[in-house]
Amino acid sequence: MPLASIVTPGTLDVISVKTTSVVQHPVPQFDFISKSNSFGISGNDGGHALGASPRLQRLSIFATSGLEISQIQIPYVNASYELEFFAPAVSCSPAPASTVTRVTGWLGSIEGAVEPWLSFVPAKLGYVPSDFNPFDTSDTSGTTTFFGYGYNYDVGGNQSVSLFVSMDNGGSTYSSWPMVECTLYNASYQVNFQFTYPHQNISVIQRTLHSAVLTPGDPNATFGTPEWAYMNVMDAYANILVGYTEGYGGGASSYRTMYQVTALDSLSATQGFDADQVIPILETMFQNITLSLLSDSSFQ
Repeated sequence: MPLASIVTPGTLDVISVKTTSVVQHPVPQFDFISKSNSFGISGNDGGHALGASPRLQRLSIFATSGLEISQIQIPYVNASYELEFFAPAVSCSPAPASTVTRVTGWLGSIEGAVEPWLSFVPAKLGYVPSDFNPFDTSDTSGTTTFFGYGYNYDVGGNQSVSLFVSMDNGGSTYSSWPMVECTLYNASYQVNFQFTYPHQNISVIQRTLHSAVLTPGDPNATFGTPEWAYMNVMDAYANILVGYTEGYGGGASSYRTMYQVTALDSLSATQGFDADQVIPILETMFQNITLSLLSDSSFQ
């Protein structure tokens, strides 16, 4: 005799599993050679003059104002990869004693409220007399020579491309203020890029400094080399930092510098900071400019 039966339909649990796919796809990479025109400017005679291009300057101001790397575009919402490459870097350390002695003398001449910031290209010390004081606003010719306009590294060839920085930290003596010198290098990087929409996480796994970059005897002859592009990146960095501020009764004045829009200005309200706090900010600001070049196809 046949038996009738009723079977309860089975159920199927669906569990989402996160998978990772490995695909080959071109990613943004630096081009310091064929994109040289994007880094610098053209001279009046049709040659190539060293000096940060407006596009490079805009990118640099953004990268230094918030210690952020500009958003890099990728074809996938979520992705990660690593790159190894050569690119510019600055290495900062306490300034040489001879420079510190001269700057301390300048600072000692300031009357009233101080609160200064001072940044300049050390190689330009040889362009001004020994009694020059950058805080003496009446010496307009010396100030113009020292801080200059346009390109910051218009000095003789084969000199280290560097930048001096001094900040008021509220110390009781000027010699206790952070006085730092940052020098431009060719460096190799190993960097991890992770993107999880809409965020990016870019971390430098390793950075190795190689040779210091020197000022060229003939800028036009070095056009189309990585060093030429590196020097323009350094010029954009200097355009933001070079100059001075000076406090006075109830206010302050600035000459040329834009450092107040950078992360360095957050230290000005902190009493007693030293070079160990200034140095990583200066190095990170420059590194963020370098990595932000990957956000703009003009530099790739």
